[in-house]
Amino acid sequence: MTDVQDRRTFTVGGSIFRQGMAGSEAFIIQSGTVEIVREVNGREEVLEICEKGALIGVNAIAEDDQPRQNSARALTPVLAVAISRRQVAQRIAKADPLVRTLIKILAEQARGGDQRKSKRHKLSERAIYRLNEGPMMDATVVDISVGGARLVPELPGDIGDEVEIELRRLDPLKARIVGNGQGHTRICFEIDGTEKQILSSYINDLMNNGNQPAAPPERLMDAEQAWAKQA
Repeated sequence: MTDVQDRRTFTVGGSIFRQGMAGSEAFIIQSGTVEIVREVNGREEVLEICEKGALIGVNAIAEDDQPRQNSARALTPVLAVAISRRQVAQRIAKADPLVRTLIKILAEQARGGDQRKSKRHKLSERAIYRLNEGPMMDATVVDISVGGARLVPELPGDIGDEVEIELRRLDPLKARIVGNGQGHTRICFEIDGTEKQILSSYINDLMNNGNQPAAPPERLMDAEQAWAKQA
């Protein structure tokens, strides 16, 4: 589908698609950061933070005409390639029968809510952060996923600033501010696959043990000393 590319740009806060609206396009993010949100009972829930290479809105290019299950909003300037249902249908028609079957299965999985893999969990967990290599400061994480977190109070930084955040019993995690205002700051983690696995296990422990992670791994002593100074 790279022979006919419909590239689109979105400014910070721009809507890429909206929950409940009919859609016929998916998007591949080429640059920037996008948040996937869902409104439930009048309240907005962040499902996932997506970056370069992510495919979003895939249920809109499935065979049936279903309304969008969630919304996508640009957290930074975003460049994305739109893929229409018509383009996909043309390619599927030319594909091997086995390939067509696999595509249908993947579409069903997408409609089932694969986006919830990075669902945010509400909590109240103390953290130490360092903004742009400055001094270590105290904050509280009020929701978290392997994609990012929300901190209070609002960090004294700007969108795009680098953040190093440290949760108790975890080594420091690299992140970047993607939202700031109304008393809180939203960050997007910049971590590799191994770090994501460790963070996912940490979050599961928090949820399963009353916000008290089990079996803490070994960590650097200077970080423990930083915690002691903050206590």
